[in-house]
Amino acid sequence: MAKRRTKEQISSDKIIKENLNILGEQIYNEAKKDTRVLTGSLKNSINFAVKPDTRLTFYQNEYGKY
Repeated sequence: MAKRRTKEQISSDKIIKENLNILGEQIYNEAKKDTRVLTGSLKNSINFAVKPDTRLTFYQNEYGKY
């Protein structure tokens, strides 16, 4: 059973999420500029998400060989 969060936890998580969205947007813009391939699916695949409230995750297609 999930533990209920307090109002203070919800408030602090909201602040964290807002700041992670700002940071994610800044990194996203830099990643788009610095992508080696400026067209196509690689550039279009760059994305980020803040889920649930305190985790910033970036997504991008794989490119090139390993």
